Amino acid sequence: MGARAVGWSLGQAEAGRMGLWIGVGLLAIGVYLVLEQFVPAVRIIGSLGFALAGGVLLAWVATGRAGAWALNIGAILAGYGALRFVAEIVGLQTGGWGTLGAGLGLLALAGLRMRRGGGFGWQAWAGGFFVVWGGWGALGSVIPGFPSLGDLLVPGLVVVIGIAVLRRGIAPGR
Repeated sequence: MGARAVGWSLGQAEAGRMGLWIGVGLLAIGVYLVLEQFVPAVRIIGSLGFALAGGVLLAWVATGRAGAWALNIGAILAGYGALRFVAEIVGLQTGGWGTLGAGLGLLALAGLRMRRGGGFGWQAWAGGFFVVWGGWGALGSVIPGFPSLGDLLVPGLVVVIGIAVLRRGIAPGR
C-alpha cells in the first residue's frame, strides 16, 4: 500500500475544487473550537482569524474572484469574528457577541439586496434571527442575572401549548 500525496492551491479552488477548501476550513474551525475549550487564550486569536477570513472572502467577491457563496460566508465570518474580537479586547464574556455579529453581517447583505431591488431574501430572516438570539446572549453577558433565551424557551413553549390546548377546547378528563 503506497502513500499518495495531495496538493492544492487557490488556482485549483477557483477551478472547481471548493470541496477541498471547505473541508480544510471546517477542519480548522473544529480544531479551533476544541482547542479553545482547553486553552481559553486561543479565543482572541480565533476571533481575529474568523474576522480576517471573512474579510478575505469579501475581498475575493469585491475583486470578482468568488461568487455569492463567498459573500454570504464572508459576511457571517467577518461579523462573527469582529464582534467577538471586540468583546474579548474590551474584557466582556463572548456569549452572544459572535452570533450578533453574524446576524448584523447578514442584515447588511439583506439591506444591499433590497437596495438593488432584489427583495427580501433569506439573509434578512436568518440575520434577524441571529441578531435577536445573539443580542439576547450579549445582553446576558453584560447584565448579571439576565435570563438566557434557553431559560425562557421552555416556559414559553409551555404557555404556547397551554393556549393551543385551551383554544381547541380540550378539557382535562375528556
